[in-house]
Amino acid sequence: MRRREVQTLEYKGEKIITDLFYSLADRLLLVGSATFDPFNVGNSSLPEQVEHDKKHRTDLPDHDRRGVARAICDFIAGMTDPYAEKYHRCLFEPGFGSSTDES
Repeated sequence: MRRREVQTLEYKGEKIITDLFYSLADRLLLVGSATFDPFNVGNSSLPEQVEHDKKHRTDLPDHDRRGVARAICDFIAGMTDPYAEKYHRCLFEPGFGSSTDES
């Protein structure tokens, strides 16, 4: 669709998803360790390891980097549109939400 309204909504959705992805990649603990090990095979400590030593994040083996990206994508894909918008607002809009709100 070439209508301005549709293009605006499409851009807004892309912006929300992109912002969430890069924010969650920067702060893996926002995603939660269960996301990285949904089948309990021993990968749940990866977020803590990466957060502990961020300067060596680029030194992760390719399969770990792909696994992190995949876990973040799966986390975002599991969000409803309203939840993604709310989570985005909590992260990026000062004064929106509080520490007692459920994300």
